[in-house]
Amino acid sequence: MYKRQVGDGSAPYSIGLNEDSSLGIVANNQVTYASIIETTSNKVRSNIDLGSKGARGAAFSPDGATAFVTIEDISEMVAIDVESLSIVNRFPTSPGPRGFAIDPDTFKMYIAGFSRTGKGSAMLSTPNSVSVVNLSTTGFSIMADARPSFEEVTVGAGPCSVTIFKD
Repeated sequence: MYKRQVGDGSAPYSIGLNEDSSLGIVANNQVTYASIIETTSNKVRSNIDLGSKGARGAAFSPDGATAFVTIEDISEMVAIDVESLSIVNRFPTSPGPRGFAIDPDTFKMYIAGFSRTGKGSAMLSTPNSVSVVNLSTTGFSIMADARPSFEEVTVGAGPCSVTIFKD
């Protein structure tokens, strides 16, 4: 049902839902935009131009104010302000980012770097790793001003997703 609504040939790869499941962010793999959908009406609220195709992972910040999308083809994480429906920041990741998890307690994002692309930032370039994007100095509420710190953890060939387990 959503494929036609977000666009023929868009190849939706994943969807992230906000806390009450009223909004979804769709990572469309074969077009240059992600889609914000209203799940109650099954309508596309907006298609946000990412500037490149290859979107893979999608999620909302714990407060629901920001949507995040990984773009495998250019090795980036994009932060989208949900109210203005505009990109407010971009972060480098390890090559070929796919799935990711957000820890609401530490303000860290863990992003699986599949290493399928040769493109990537000079800052983060370890293939087959998990990027740790630390937003602890700003949190999720002021994404436009966020200047996170980054780490990489080598994990082995082909990581596609990340899950956080809490005791």
